[in-house]
Amino acid sequence: MPFPTAPARSLALAVVAALPFLAEAVPACNAEPAGHAALPQNTPTPTPPADPATQAKRIAELESQLQKLLAELAASNARLAELEKSLVAEQAKSKSLTEALARGFPSGGPGVAPPDLPQNVTADQALLSVIHFLQFSRDAYLKEFAKPAPGTPEAKDPAKSSDTIPPRALERWAGMMTRDWRKPIRWLVRPLRVETQGAGLFVKAIVVDDVTGDAIGKEFEFTVEPRIARRYQERYSKITPPDRFVVAGVFTPRFVVNLDRTDVGAFDNPPFVGPGIEVFPEITVSSFVAAKEAKDEKPEAGAAPATPPATPPAIPPATPPASGPATSKP
Repeated sequence: MPFPTAPARSLALAVVAALPFLAEAVPACNAEPAGHAALPQNTPTPTPPADPATQAKRIAELESQLQKLLAELAASNARLAELEKSLVAEQAKSKSLTEALARGFPSGGPGVAPPDLPQNVTADQALLSVIHFLQFSRDAYLKEFAKPAPGTPEAKDPAKSSDTIPPRALERWAGMMTRDWRKPIRWLVRPLRVETQGAGLFVKAIVVDDVTGDAIGKEFEFTVEPRIARRYQERYSKITPPDRFVVAGVFTPRFVVNLDRTDVGAFDNPPFVGPGIEVFPEITVSSFVAAKEAKDEKPEAGAAPATPPATPPAIPPATPPASGPATSKP
């Protein structure tokens, strides 16, 4: 091999002298620049830490929210416990109503009405007097809620064969009876007391039989509006009024659910219809005239006759709250 020339030797020496620098430069050239590597990765810029005051405020807000949620949770749990307790109480009352119905009604109740009460009152006879309507209502209650005998078609109905009486069923029935039996009436009565009450009249009377004069039921009370009262006062201010009058108006039996009422009680006031139901009979009076004068008046459409069949006294009167002028308090 020929010996290198002088220029070649100079080049070789330069290369040898540059080798340390090349050794450092090659790895640096192979590595990616730091600024260029961040672009494809899209790394978000880190959020600088908040100052201590901001952090403390945020923590306080979170703690407040947590306490509020815990309070709402405690209230919800308390409400749930109340509802569970109420449900247990309602179930107990429903069972009590059913047991009372199974024991049968006391004197005057459906199916066991003694001879001194109307028997088998039909819908056409229901508005002959308060006592007739009460007995009719009791029979209707029994028909609606009494558990049917095994083997009958009604026994196949789960709603009727249930061992309990749902309170909502009582509420529906009470509302239906109140709406359906708001009707005109026309009763022959014997006034027991007539007193001035403001510009009107307060009257306590009892329904009587037109033929025998026997009382039907117990006395009941009603008010007479000023227009009718003036007519009465003009006619009887100086003479004794007759002993028989005809009262006409609208009869509204206000059926009310009372789950604590399971029997008649000592005074039957308000009148007991069935376990969980009582009724406040009310009359809005439109006419109050002597019986002789009433014969010349035309009864209101649908009004009951003024001469019901004879029936001895029976049920004590109800005393509903006052409902304005010209209303009764049977």
